[in-house]
Amino acid sequence: MENELPIETYNDTTQQIIQPPVMQPQYWTPFLPYIIVGIITVLGSGIVGYQIGKKQTNTNTLSPTTQTVPNIAQNGVTFSGIITEIDNSCASDGICRIKVGDKWVVGLAGGLRWPGAPPEIRGELIGINFNSLDKTKYIGKKVEVYAKKTEGDNYTIYDNKLFYIKILE
Repeated sequence: MENELPIETYNDTTQQIIQPPVMQPQYWTPFLPYIIVGIITVLGSGIVGYQIGKKQTNTNTLSPTTQTVPNIAQNGVTFSGIITEIDNSCASDGICRIKVGDKWVVGLAGGLRWPGAPPEIRGELIGINFNSLDKTKYIGKKVEVYAKKTEGDNYTIYDNKLFYIKILE
């Protein structure tokens, strides 16, 4: 009982109320208003966020889908020749391609893809780098190409991981 604070008592002889000693303020008391405001802010934010989330309905829900993409050769054609022209447009959201003889071969397509798009499947670029801004670097080089014929004299190494453009010299 010695550690307990005395309770107010009434002294009959002096007609005074004896009060317990007042505790001295602690070092954190000047910060008490900020602490209270912080607690109220956090609680209020949580309640408001919960109420807003409860009222929202997501009508734009994407359902997960599984898509199997076969890795089979589709119209695969192998040919070789000399690179006569290079188009580095993929550096600005276009298509990078090389011209081998009279055939254009798409090696890299730039640009954004829409959300939920299936993954792109592309063959390999062996010894050629379309990130090089030097358009003359590969002109005159001999290449071997295994690609899919698209339309006209156009080919692509997309749609199959086995397709490639390979520098031979």
